[in-house]
Amino acid sequence: MNTLTRLGLGSLGQLEVRPARGDSVPTLVLPPACARGGLPLMEALNQRGSQREFATTALPDQMLGDLLWAACGVNRPALGGHTAPRAMDSQEIDVYVALPAGLYRYEPAGHALCLEVARARSAMRS
Repeated sequence: MNTLTRLGLGSLGQLEVRPARGDSVPTLVLPPACARGGLPLMEALNQRGSQREFATTALPDQMLGDLLWAACGVNRPALGGHTAPRAMDSQEIDVYVALPAGLYRYEPAGHALCLEVARARSAMRS
């Protein structure tokens, strides 16, 4: 979310900033992305489809890290280049992950998840 969006939502009363609380870790470092292997592009596109049912089990850390890296990770560290193109390098895309401990924002440069909103202790007991 860029500064202009935050200002707009804040002035409309739709953005409420809450401090982190609970047993959430401020930063979760992900395992390095596995950028090798997998299906060839044309096979992957041929098998692509929409999914309407989702598993209730958590993704393994490696799979989560690989998906986040594929969505907007850094693939050219010397240039700061990303896997997903950005118009005029505007960097306006943020990816968030909801985990049991709270809501995290993906930080591509460090390949890590940064805590945005922790899950309240009372909600963790239910």
